[in-house]
Amino acid sequence: MKIQQVPVMEYKDISTGHFEVSQFIEILKKFGHIHITNIIDPAFAIGSVHLKRVAQQLFYLPDEIKMQFYIGNSDGHRGYVPVTEKGQYADEKDRVYEALDIGPAGGAPGWILSGENRYPRQVLNASEVIDRYFDFSLSLGRLITSALISHYSHHEINIVDATCNPASQLRLIHYLSHEPEEIQQASSMGAHTDYEFFTLLLQDSPGLFYRMNNNEPWQAIPAMKNSLLLIAGDVLEVLSNGEIRSLIHRVLANGDERYSFAFFMNFNPDIHLKRPGKPDFNIGNHLISQLTRDFPYLRSKISATYNPVFEESTK
Repeated sequence: MKIQQVPVMEYKDISTGHFEVSQFIEILKKFGHIHITNIIDPAFAIGSVHLKRVAQQLFYLPDEIKMQFYIGNSDGHRGYVPVTEKGQYADEKDRVYEALDIGPAGGAPGWILSGENRYPRQVLNASEVIDRYFDFSLSLGRLITSALISHYSHHEINIVDATCNPASQLRLIHYLSHEPEEIQQASSMGAHTDYEFFTLLLQDSPGLFYRMNNNEPWQAIPAMKNSLLLIAGDVLEVLSNGEIRSLIHRVLANGDERYSFAFFMNFNPDIHLKRPGKPDFNIGNHLISQLTRDFPYLRSKISATYNPVFEESTK
């Protein structure tokens, strides 16, 4: 593992537990992201191929079929997200992507975002393919999470108890082909940080940009074969007491059709993290308060049933 302009780490080092967590943290402090490379596990190597095939077939279904499993009509936060479900991003002129969101089977009992996943029957083996990829991502996410919480042990979190019903999510994203915007003037997905612990992102082509703070220029993140991109999220920033910053990133509106698959690793929604001199940080409250910015349907749903207290991170 080396600290370089493209920060990388071998998958085998993580999967066998032979990686220096302190060095891993130093890389995240500097870059906010790291490429996990040379993933040969069949659950990923083969599973990612099937996942893209399922995504292509799913997103090319007629709109009226996709809207049959619209996320706004789900019991939990699961289902199809059309281009009209636009978030509140100043630099996102027009939304040009659609998505499918799923979570762990059932999810945390009684939590407002828990529910059953829904898949289109018109796509062969959709549920099996997506669920297998979710399980692989969650397993890898738990390995990394275990190392990180062992390092930041003052939170007194047990990996098994803290991730038995995680507020995790897998998002299949389809960026539609469209007229390209003026370079650096608009985004396919506006500038944001991820709300969870960290993200494991599979992208099939370039388009992702990042910066460590709002005063720096945007820098491109390459798309690498047989790899996942780990992106530091809000919860990791809180866990590390600001040592690792949640990475600001966006997708440039270059007009090309592309796919990406984002697994958002998180703790259970009822977990609280300690913050010196501040109230404890609740995982579920933070996630809901942020998601309501992204989903108009969720804003109306939450207002009638839930009153989240926005919890500022350490930014």
